[in-house]
Amino acid sequence: MNYLNVKERFSSEHNITYTDATRDWFLDSDDEKIYLWTCLSLVRFFDDSDVLPFYDIDLIELENYKGERFNYDLIMPDGRLIDFFTVGIQYFVSARLKDIFEFFYAEACFSEAIVNIDGVVYPEKYYLLSPMDMLVAFDEDNSTYTKKLNLLGEEVVDKVENYFLDYDCIPFGQKLFELRVKGKRSPLIICDKVAEKVVEENITGIDFVKVEGM
Repeated sequence: MNYLNVKERFSSEHNITYTDATRDWFLDSDDEKIYLWTCLSLVRFFDDSDVLPFYDIDLIELENYKGERFNYDLIMPDGRLIDFFTVGIQYFVSARLKDIFEFFYAEACFSEAIVNIDGVVYPEKYYLLSPMDMLVAFDEDNSTYTKKLNLLGEEVVDKVENYFLDYDCIPFGQKLFELRVKGKRSPLIICDKVAEKVVEENITGIDFVKVEGM
């Protein structure tokens, strides 16, 4: 099984954001339920690998930025919104992409979201994608990257030109995970079988970069 780094094809920055109401409870809340949904892989990595969200959170509402023209590059020629985008550090996927992940039993949890475009609710459902697993499989010896010192004076990874995976650290059959890289946001990694189906189904807004491994 080979792996690929999931990339966003179209930047949703300054285009899609949280509504004011959602921002109040989703970003500024101390509720442990919300923290679990937004940091699931971290919680499982540092605290309890068995914990999973067994409850739903409120409906997440997204919208285009107020006072700014919506970037219609995010709308495909067939009139559909792209299937994959990020808001801040969170991943959002369409129902079509969610179905593919669930068909392959990809290690992720999903919470429902809606998207408002120019004040109109988009007719298809979207979902917050919460990867379940974070794996220490970053091969520092073979990856190409630079280092820097963080505020504590610790040496951490800065810019990564080429990720290399240590396959011995990836459980057999793993479909989806975040890669633990000290000092950087954990990249989202997916297996080739799932990626092939995504491409086959013409899922939009998502790209893949092959990750080497040994």
